[in-house]
Amino acid sequence: MKLIRQKTLLDILETNPKLSMQDILLHLKMRNHNIADRTFKRDKTDLHVDLGIVIEYNKAEQVYFINREKSFDYAGSKSYLDRITTMKSLRDSITKDPDELKSYITTAEDNHESGYKHVDTILKAIAARKRIGFAYRKYDHEEAEMKEVEPYHIKEYNQIWYLYGRDINKEEFRVYGLDRCSNVLSKENTFVRDKSIDAREQFRKVMGIFLVDGVEMQGITLEVTNRGYINRLKNKPLHHSQIMEEVEPGKCWLSVELVPNHEFYTEILRLRKYVVIKHPEVVREKMKQILEDALANYR
Repeated sequence: MKLIRQKTLLDILETNPKLSMQDILLHLKMRNHNIADRTFKRDKTDLHVDLGIVIEYNKAEQVYFINREKSFDYAGSKSYLDRITTMKSLRDSITKDPDELKSYITTAEDNHESGYKHVDTILKAIAARKRIGFAYRKYDHEEAEMKEVEPYHIKEYNQIWYLYGRDINKEEFRVYGLDRCSNVLSKENTFVRDKSIDAREQFRKVMGIFLVDGVEMQGITLEVTNRGYINRLKNKPLHHSQIMEEVEPGKCWLSVELVPNHEFYTEILRLRKYVVIKHPEVVREKMKQILEDALANYR
């Protein structure tokens, strides 16, 4: 009941970004959650402590709102809350039999190694400024290689966790898939964190996790010529910098500013003939070369 009420509270504040205490309680009551203000304040605190979701109060306007910037991964936390409350609702309102429930709903398969089991060890090492050691096996290698790394940041992408850190032996920063790591241990050796390294900002410059050295940010213009893809890209942008301008029904210009990497070109391929790179020429030529190399496999 508590989790469902908290999910409902967030749904209300997503639809109505600024609400007074009285309005929040009224909206909750309309959705069968008749609570007192002290319960709302307790839910507000629990959301912050348990999920890192920050609901703030604006004294000047006397309204509450979700502060996404201060929240820790609001989208991920809300998605987690949506998932568990949906399953609870199904079990409570339809059936408690797991086998019967499977005939009603299919969730994303999660039978692969994500590396999540290493997250706790690495986060503690990052906070304590301690090096970590692990065995790392690349996808195209049979044998694992021992690594010692100064950990800076971890990121989840496509249900796999990644570590960004400085390889001690190679004296350079690299990204490691935690699904390929084993025997992850925090060492006693400490390190001084380079304050000039902002891993989060570096990842914001790209799609996904592949960081590209020596390539500048590019302003890229795409032409989208399918109404379905236009609506899809409005709902799920390619990148946080995305700007769309519809020039006529079924056609729009889409611009992003990023470092074009492997994931960028892969996503453009996935969007098929309906999305075409128009500018700059260097990115357009790179895409043409990828297409020509792929076509050569079918000749």
